[in-house]
Amino acid sequence: MFPPLKTALVGVVSVMELVDTVRDAQEGFEKLASRISGFQDIFDQYQTQDDIPPVIMRRLERLSRDLEPISGSIKSRVSIRRSVITRTIKAARDVEDIKDAFEKLAALLEKFHLECSLNTERRVEDIATEVLLAKLHHVQGAGIDGQTEDECMEGTRVDLLDDIGTWTRDPSVARVFWLNGMAGTGKSAIARSVCQKLREAGALGASFFCSREIRNDVTRIIPTLAESLARRNTAYRLALLDVLREEPDIGHYTVPRQVEHLLEKPLRDAFGERLLMLTFVVDALDECSSEQATQSLLSALVPRSRRIPVKFFLTSRPESHIQSQFRSNQPDLHNTLRLHDIEHSIVEADIRLYCTRRLQRIRASHEERELLYRLPRNWPLDRDIEMITKQAGNLFIYAFTALKYIEKRPVQRLLSVTEFDVVPERPLTKPLDDMYSLVLTNALDQDLHTQDEIQRTKQLLAIILVLRESLTVTALGELIGMSTQDIRSMLELLHAVVYTPMQNDSGAITTFHASFEDYLTSPGRAPEVFRIRHSDGHQALANACIRVMASDALYFNVSGCRTSYLSNSQQTFAPLSTSLTYSCLHWVHHLIQLTDPSPMVALISSVLRKKILFWLEVVSAKGHARLALGLLHRVLTAENIRDRLSPDIAEFLRDAKDFVMLGHDAIELSAPHIYLSVLPSLSPSSTIAKTLWPKFRNVPTYDVTGIHRSRGPLLQMSGHAGEVYSVAFSPDGTRVVSGSWDRAVRIWDARTGDLLMGPLEGHHNTVVSVAFSPDGAVVASGSLDGTIRLWNAKKGELMMHSLEGHSDGVRCVAFSPDGAKIISGSMDHTLR
Repeated sequence: MFPPLKTALVGVVSVMELVDTVRDAQEGFEKLASRISGFQDIFDQYQTQDDIPPVIMRRLERLSRDLEPISGSIKSRVSIRRSVITRTIKAARDVEDIKDAFEKLAALLEKFHLECSLNTERRVEDIATEVLLAKLHHVQGAGIDGQTEDECMEGTRVDLLDDIGTWTRDPSVARVFWLNGMAGTGKSAIARSVCQKLREAGALGASFFCSREIRNDVTRIIPTLAESLARRNTAYRLALLDVLREEPDIGHYTVPRQVEHLLEKPLRDAFGERLLMLTFVVDALDECSSEQATQSLLSALVPRSRRIPVKFFLTSRPESHIQSQFRSNQPDLHNTLRLHDIEHSIVEADIRLYCTRRLQRIRASHEERELLYRLPRNWPLDRDIEMITKQAGNLFIYAFTALKYIEKRPVQRLLSVTEFDVVPERPLTKPLDDMYSLVLTNALDQDLHTQDEIQRTKQLLAIILVLRESLTVTALGELIGMSTQDIRSMLELLHAVVYTPMQNDSGAITTFHASFEDYLTSPGRAPEVFRIRHSDGHQALANACIRVMASDALYFNVSGCRTSYLSNSQQTFAPLSTSLTYSCLHWVHHLIQLTDPSPMVALISSVLRKKILFWLEVVSAKGHARLALGLLHRVLTAENIRDRLSPDIAEFLRDAKDFVMLGHDAIELSAPHIYLSVLPSLSPSSTIAKTLWPKFRNVPTYDVTGIHRSRGPLLQMSGHAGEVYSVAFSPDGTRVVSGSWDRAVRIWDARTGDLLMGPLEGHHNTVVSVAFSPDGAVVASGSLDGTIRLWNAKKGELMMHSLEGHSDGVRCVAFSPDGAKIISGSMDHTLR
């Protein structure tokens, strides 16, 4: 038992033994002794004090402190005769005092028991909450706390930030604010500053900073914002949990559904129509990969903003697909500010201040490091600051890049930067292109570096540009087979454009700005000697992923799973290296980007023949079992691969896909059951069975007698809350639409079983008939509510008001061959 508590309780029990002759107290003592004995039994389960959970330890320490005066009070009422082993109570008054002390002791123990019970209840509730919130699949590191770049320098953007701050506090204005500007104008720095000011005022709802490389999925924005707010706001969290209990897969629904059910509904349930002084910040919407999904987000969010009691601050480049959504909505629904509309003199003053302070810092830092070599007394000159300011124009990223470049060799590089001519009416990207060219000329100088070194540096740049997720220096080195020292030495010369963390095992390598990738990869901008091709990065990473998976890093029980009796969520796995996890999750993405992937396909097929179960184990342990089927499907159907597959490789990959289809539920639930449940259930004729059964001799086999072994369903699509009454394929066979008793329509991927759209809701009774239009663009649904509804099959949106006229339920709908007409049959005995 916990030593201080043991000392107090043992002393109390010994006193209790002396007073068992006091009849009035005897029954109470026996109950208390039983309670203390129960505590003794509980704590005997812990071998050492270190085994006791911290939260229990803190309570025990407090209980021990509270027991000390009670124990002392009891002992003070007992006299000890040195020559006699017995102890007696001095007087009747002492009996009352002892009884009072024991009652206090009983109350303390009861309080301790109640606290432990409440803590248990809270822990159970916390676990249930975590399980539900995890279903949102939020993006870690997407909020303001995950951003490593600076906000606006103090003293810059003052008026702009004040205007935005006024908007956040004014309840009468539009609830959406769109800040737009071309690349490099400082939108993200402004967004970070807005977040910090909102947080200081307690008014930051949540934030999401999109990134072209790793945070580019629009469908993750709303779930991530919801999860973040739920962590900090109890009322919203309770309302959100109610939604997740009813619709646990809402995080994977269409973006309009997410806006409605993850933001509008729980916020209104929690706070009514009262506008909260909370603002959500979403930065760099233009960096999301799907223009259609981005449009879908805006088309749902902007019109609904009047019904959502919070505000939204959005930033992006003025891309056409984003502009169109703001133009199509009523002007009073949003505020728009174009950074290029801000008077140039104001922007110029901010950039001048930024340059002045940064150069002052460079000077101070240099003089701290370089004791022997001092900068000239008048460095930097005012005209140097003025020159950089004029060169930058409205582009803060130009000033940032120039000063990052200068800081390593201040005198020489400031001179080279200020030698650029300022030419009126040249392309807006020209100043930035010139700066990037200057950085690369130094980093890839043919007089200082061999051709091999230059090519390796360019390949490293290509790899960084196409990584599916940002990696630490160590993880990237392990993945591509390069030492951390080599990576650092190459990136050292690129410090002005590529961020390299100080520590090898923390932080991630990233480019500072998306405009650098645009410069490197857009025809006509970078000189040919500097041009980077995405395909080179994909080639290197496809090779790297296959090499890692073929190595000893991928093996049986790589997850370190302890038991097959617990699901993945109920146990802790051994740490998996980032390089292995990356390889297992992203090899397909890089493979399908190659012009000629045939050699790579042969290699990965060879690896999977030996290690497909181990690969699935990693995917399962990392919680991405849903991806496995889609990955194999993409390999089989990618245009650059499918026609190059040899018959035996194609057969193996199809069998692998069937294997994942067959065991999808088991693979998702428990990594060990890949081996124990899915593998034994294969048909003996399967290529996978022929290859792997001999290697797993202890795996049980089925001996089926009297019945025919039949193949299970190709796919099982689950999600409806009731019976499914109607299904139909799209004309190209890639999608399936379903109508259900739950009054909803859903659209599925016929190849992977993934939900693409839905639930599409609007009917007030069972949906008993669904149909695709001949071009696959529209879905018609007929319901027992007597109406027909038309849905946009690509966006999941209702296209028009419901078609009404039948006096009873609609039992059948169909399109005419040209898609111009719809026919319906009803229980009212009519066709329309």
